[in-house]
Amino acid sequence: MIETIEDYNRAREILITLKPELLADALLKLVLTSRSAEMLVTSLISTSEENIALFKETLHSVQHDDLGEELTLDMLRRALDMLDPAAMDASCGLELMALFYETDEAVFDSSLDLDYEFGQIYADDGVAKFSEFAHRCGDKEYVRQLVQRLVSEDRYGMRMGLRDAVFPSPTDAVLKDTEFGHSLR
Repeated sequence: MIETIEDYNRAREILITLKPELLADALLKLVLTSRSAEMLVTSLISTSEENIALFKETLHSVQHDDLGEELTLDMLRRALDMLDPAAMDASCGLELMALFYETDEAVFDSSLDLDYEFGQIYADDGVAKFSEFAHRCGDKEYVRQLVQRLVSEDRYGMRMGLRDAVFPSPTDAVLKDTEFGHSLR
């Protein structure tokens, strides 16, 4: 079992020494047993365009298929892993992140047991990924309008962190509070 960081590091060191063919075969065997593993392998062997299509398919499935909470959670994590802010156009990444946030209503409406875990995906992992794209985007007005739209449509409180992540300075705080219809006074 890999339960600690030490276990992880030990396993990683051993795996690095194995032949690539052995690792490829092991990954492909996992694909046969797990939808999550299939998504991981597919994203590893796909082009950027194919990953974008897979990301969209994954979000569509999360919104419209009865996957169960564990698989939905895992698919959301895998979807975020498909987006690499360093390798994609920031505006495209922000559009994809908006699609990601638009799944929150369907996810929370169908959740019975994993609200906390889903909250972490949207409020922590999603915000971190969104802010990476936002900080790389040259069109700050587009970013502001996108954040404003996402926050205004937030039924579950999972998008509020976007404001703080994208507008972290005190000067930006005044801007964001007045533009989002809130007042600090």
